[in-house]
Amino acid sequence: MDIIAEIPRTRHFGATLGWAEWEQVVGRIDDFVEAPRTDYAGTDREQAKAMIVDPSGNLVELKAYRRPEAVLGNLAND
Repeated sequence: MDIIAEIPRTRHFGATLGWAEWEQVVGRIDDFVEAPRTDYAGTDREQAKAMIVDPSGNLVELKAYRRPEAVLGNLAND
């Protein structure tokens, strides 16, 4: 999509999912702006990410943390 080249990657909406839910969601998607990947594998800060575009052309980052409390602290329990 041409519109994607014009959108700065720093401007996006993010949705944080549980790890199993993230795996299910990205498993049903075929068209990614940024393919699913895992960062910090094997550490307390392990996280999975993928970037998609919604029908209006907005970037949406789908993210999951293996141990949310290690990254988000008390926010992980809210």
